[in-house]
This record gives sequence, structure tokens and C-alpha cells, in this order.
Amino acid sequence: MTNISNWRELETRLTMAKEIVVTMHMNPDGDALGSSAAMALLLSNLGKRVRVISMSPVPDNYLFLNKLYKIEQYEAGSHNFFLAHCDLGIFLDVGDLSRAGKVGEALQKSSAPLISIDHHPGNGHKRLTMEMIDTSACSTATMIFDLIQAIFPEKLNRQIAEALYVGILTDTGSFRFSNTTARTFDVVRHLLGYGISPPEIYQAVYEQSSIARMQLLGMVLSNLRFELEKRIVWVVITQDMVKKVGGDPDDTDGFNDLLRTIQGVDVSLIFKERHDGDTRVNFRAKGKIRINETAKKLGGGGHPQASGAILKLPIDKAIEKTLPLLIADVKAQL
Repeated sequence: MTNISNWRELETRLTMAKEIVVTMHMNPDGDALGSSAAMALLLSNLGKRVRVISMSPVPDNYLFLNKLYKIEQYEAGSHNFFLAHCDLGIFLDVGDLSRAGKVGEALQKSSAPLISIDHHPGNGHKRLTMEMIDTSACSTATMIFDLIQAIFPEKLNRQIAEALYVGILTDTGSFRFSNTTARTFDVVRHLLGYGISPPEIYQAVYEQSSIARMQLLGMVLSNLRFELEKRIVWVVITQDMVKKVGGDPDDTDGFNDLLRTIQGVDVSLIFKERHDGDTRVNFRAKGKIRINETAKKLGGGGHPQASGAILKLPIDKAIEKTLPLLIADVKAQL
């Protein structure tokens, strides 16, 4: 848990600022979005003018968060002035500032103090005024809960509790992943006291699959490939595959977690072709296997059992580069 003295220092920054930008990593997940909505609600309740700006659109299954606080997709004409003149920039669940895309670039060019709050390992970016890291936290949402409890406990309400629950639910894989601890449930128990509905939130996040998503999943499952005596499973998702079913890039969310459930598999990975021709590689692992070091070798990072990287290579070259590295790293851990 983050030291309360660090939260006190942050309190000073928050008190001084009047216009604040909250941002997150590209292709945001439930933790990034839930944490950002919760932070914005808190700051708004403190009388601040807050804009949550994301480089990427909000995935359909998280659009309900916009009912709590509007999450805007970055547009230069609409946002650059505010980004250049805000009093404070807050990066949530970002890891590396470059993962915030043009929003992060604009904030770095501003004169505003910049703060990062994250449960991923930090990189000590020189532009950051404060970097608050707690790798023991199951989610960035848990850290926002800690912040509120430490210095603004009276501000916690049902809306903030719902946003925080989304972050915790999704980053623990519905409380299935190894980052789920006794404290995770302590925090959730506290949030439930504000009247949030876990069944409704679960349905909103996980039970909104389109027909196109199901068709895409069928294509993926019919083309599984294995390495290292079937300890590693991998699949390829191209732009043509997504277009064929009339799908959306976000339709692949959750596929990797499903692949990881195959009996005997230690690591699953997806090679996903991006619209610009680059390749996104997402890793998932279970048991004693750790894959974040492999991701780091490819210029990415993440958690020990959930990591990723973007390779500026076409998908075939990305496969050639990634598989030998991964196989060697997994072998060394067996």
C-alpha cells in the first residue's frame, strides 16, 4: 500500500490545481477507464474542472462508464488548448508515458506538473513531478481507493465505488488471477457498502458480445497453433479477419484469457495486426511462468502473467522475432 505521506503530497498538488487532465494508456481496459472515471468524479466533487481524455475510443462494453463521467477521445482541435494550459496532468495505469499517445506528448510539452499513479513498474520518466507506484496493488483502481481513504474519505460515493469496482473486477479477471488477495476483497467489501450491483456491472462488461465477436472467436479457435509440446498456444488475428465478420478491433478483448484455459498450456499469445501494419503481441501466462521479461525484450512490458508489446513489423516478421524469444524464456522457467 502506498505510504500516506505520498498521498499527502499529492493532496497538495490536487488542492492547488483548478483545471486537470486525466489520461490513460491507448486501447484502455477496465482498470484504466474505471480508475480515470473515479479520479475525475473525485476531483469534480472537489470543485475542479476535469477532462478525461483518451487516445483511443472507449470500447462498447465500457460505454456505460460515460454515464458516470464523460471519457473523451482525443481530437487535436478540441483538446490541444486545454492540454497545453491545464494546471495538472494525471496519468493512470499508463506504465510508460509513451503509451498515452498524443495526449501524453501534449502534456509533456505543457508546463503543468505531471503525476503518474500505477500498479505497473515505473520507469522514472524525467518529466514526471510525482510517480506513485504500488506493484502489490491488484489494480490502479485499488490505488485510487487508497488515495480516497487516506485524504478524502467523505467523498467516496456510489458512482465512484462503481467505477473503482469496474477496475478491480477486470484487472483481477473477475477475481480469478493471482493478483487477487485478501485485501482485494476487503476493498470490494467496502465498495459494496455503497450499494453497487456486481451482477449488473458484470453483465455490462462481459455479457455484451456481438455476433461479429463470436464469429471472430470461432475463426481464432479453428486456427490454434502450438509450440513447446503444447505448452504455448498462439493465434494470428489480421485486419482481414476482423473485416470479414464486420467486427471491431476491440472484439478480441478476452480472447487471450480463454486460450490460457486450455489444458496443458502455460502461455497464450495473440499476434494482432494493427491498422497501420504494425503488430500488437499480447501474452498471458499461468502457474509459475512469467512473461513480462519477454515483453520487455520486445519493447513492451506489463505484469508477470499479463504483458504486451507493439512491434513495428508486419505480422509474419513479428512472429519470427517473438516465438524464439518466448520459447527460450519459457524453457528456462520449466
